[in-house]
Amino acid sequence: MLSFIALVPFAALASSAPAAFRSSAASAPASAGPASVAAVLSNLQWPSSGPPPDFAVLTVPQEHADSLHSFSDEIARKLSARILIGVLGQAIGAGKEFDQEPGLSLIAGTLPADTAITPFVVSESRMPSLSTFDEGGEDRARPGFLVFADPYSAVSQVASLLNELCPSSVVAGGLSCPVSDSSPSLALFENGACRALPTGSLIGVRLAGPNFEMHSCTAQGAAPVGPSFVVTKGEGN
Repeated sequence: MLSFIALVPFAALASSAPAAFRSSAASAPASAGPASVAAVLSNLQWPSSGPPPDFAVLTVPQEHADSLHSFSDEIARKLSARILIGVLGQAIGAGKEFDQEPGLSLIAGTLPADTAITPFVVSESRMPSLSTFDEGGEDRARPGFLVFADPYSAVSQVASLLNELCPSSVVAGGLSCPVSDSSPSLALFENGACRALPTGSLIGVRLAGPNFEMHSCTAQGAAPVGPSFVVTKGEGN
């Protein structure tokens, strides 16, 4: 399993956030280019007097794929976010879906006190140590995982590994939408620096602590129309 991937450990970061989860989401049209960054930050309305976000997730449209790194870096620094994940994809946020125009979406949050955040990256040459996924056994709080991957990554193998090592944990996230099979579609800001990840990469974040529990839900984006049919054959997607 994962024999083509090397093992590289990543350090966990202990959260100093208040003992309550706090989050905010925003979106903004991306047609204005760099000015869209200021717009989505303004719409987020993160208070400057409060603690900075422990994490943030930014969605950048394909029309601005070349700006994925710069947008992620600028927003992370302006928010003073400890970790920010930038994902190339369709924006949905704050009750608005951008379908006919490019848009940015941003979510940021603090975590309960004593929550450990452990980011990890998977690529053809990099994999975190197994202890990153499962630290400590039954006496430890059940971790939750955020996973964002490009379609060319080892996402199936990582999902299987998480299912094996942490069968009771929630894993949430999604796939990025690269413009080609050779262009970056994920960016990661951590330890004060931002980097665009090569094709075939996956970004994950392990979240665990005595005051933290992760739940997920699925929003159905379509309603049935007309009679139902039994699917008897499929091809491709």
